[in-house]
Amino acid sequence: MKKLVSFLTILTFIVSLSLLPTGAQAQVEIFNIQLNSLKDGQADLTWNTNEESKTYIYFGKSAYDLDSYIGNTVLSKIHDARLTGLESDTDYYYKIVAISEAGNQTESFVRYFNTDDMEDTKAPTMSNFKILQATNRGVGFSFTTNEPTEVDVYYGFDLESLDEHWGSGDLEKSHTVIINNMNSGSYYFMKIVAKDESDNSTLHYSNVQTQNHDDYDQTTISQLNPESYSQARLMPENAIITWRSNVLAKSEIFYGTEVDDLGDDQDVSTEHVLEHRAALTDLIPNTTYYFRLKLTSDLNNDTLETDIYSFKTTDLSWNYLDLYYHSGDIVSKGNRETNYLIYDHNKIPFENGSFDKRGYDKNILLEISEDYLNEYYTMPGYYGIFYTGQVVKEEHKSTVYVIDGKYRKPIANWMVFKYLNYNINDIVVTGRNEINSYEETEPVYHSAEITGNMPLANQSLVKSPEGSAVYLIANGQKLPFFNEQAFYNHQHSWTEVQTVPWHILVSIPTGQIIIE
Repeated sequence: MKKLVSFLTILTFIVSLSLLPTGAQAQVEIFNIQLNSLKDGQADLTWNTNEESKTYIYFGKSAYDLDSYIGNTVLSKIHDARLTGLESDTDYYYKIVAISEAGNQTESFVRYFNTDDMEDTKAPTMSNFKILQATNRGVGFSFTTNEPTEVDVYYGFDLESLDEHWGSGDLEKSHTVIINNMNSGSYYFMKIVAKDESDNSTLHYSNVQTQNHDDYDQTTISQLNPESYSQARLMPENAIITWRSNVLAKSEIFYGTEVDDLGDDQDVSTEHVLEHRAALTDLIPNTTYYFRLKLTSDLNNDTLETDIYSFKTTDLSWNYLDLYYHSGDIVSKGNRETNYLIYDHNKIPFENGSFDKRGYDKNILLEISEDYLNEYYTMPGYYGIFYTGQVVKEEHKSTVYVIDGKYRKPIANWMVFKYLNYNINDIVVTGRNEINSYEETEPVYHSAEITGNMPLANQSLVKSPEGSAVYLIANGQKLPFFNEQAFYNHQHSWTEVQTVPWHILVSIPTGQIIIE
């Protein structure tokens, strides 16, 4: 009996182990996380795991966006990694993810460090050195450094005795240096010193010869563009004005629609340059604008304010509007009282709340200005979920209606229904709310009340031999299908499509677009 009890005890223990949840298995642990050697844009990270694991480090400038990544797929219990590309005086966040050989995964809590006291022992590097211009009075040159630096320039006639100095204490990465009051027709040596915030510095030597003529003493402009209608730099709401100065200069543009009130201004060139480009936006189409330019140059210590020039924006065009809106876009003005479907160069309104009734998402709406909207032709709009020409009836009711724009017209009898080329399968059974979206009219007692003098059979599918668009003939109108999918959605077949002379199609008014 004792043996039996012992066996049952062992069996119970084994069964108990097998019933333990998976989560009760040993998990990989991360511990002893250390951040060391914060220096020169790098930091060394070490940590341990209780079992051999692959590890991944995610870090970034936000605890919620750890967008940098380092991975180590070697299985180990002792881990290290080097974080690189660290910026000074910056907050950083990181976490470690460990995956054991068995596939168990864990991650550390997000940790934080900053680089306020990061040691910097590396000298900055200088690149892209370029002499921009040498005049009779001085020289302008530019270069970039890989980190913010201040700049000192020592220059003179003798490389061993550079007794002139130019300096800037601003810490920048992009540098434009303008040195004036130099002798004309002279050869100069230059030593350029770029020093970072930690006093690490780098040197660059160059030389330049000044011009011996005074063509640069006064600032002038040339190659102003546009100056005539043939220079295509203008659009309805934008204009690009370019010009060249004879000396390195900063520039501004002042502009407006009144010659004596140039109330708008823009800094064009905030650095000394020779080529200037002003991009003006939010202009009024088909409008004359006046402008003048102001240039200031440290190279010749001169300021130029030009005469007043003008340009005229172009009128709105389809080519321009097509840059922003396309067939199938649904647009709305700011008040969103009415939304419109764009179809080629037409707009189709969603009336009577039909945008919502059709189940469209407001997030698909594109904003459009009234000026843009007015350029589109208006086509017959939608008033509910049905199209002109569809026949519908309310569930559990017998009256059948034909939809005609915003109206539902009761069909008086079966003969009218048949003469309009409908069959029983064409009737859409729907709810009262959908029916009541349309205004009810007097009954239709004769098919001609719907078709008028239409030369083509109601509910026929037609196309012109010269085009690819397919139309449904309905209620004395031709209804275009927006695309092939809309055609198939209505259970049509290409074998039903008849080709008719184009002059017949042109004579038939266009109705609603069948979009779905």
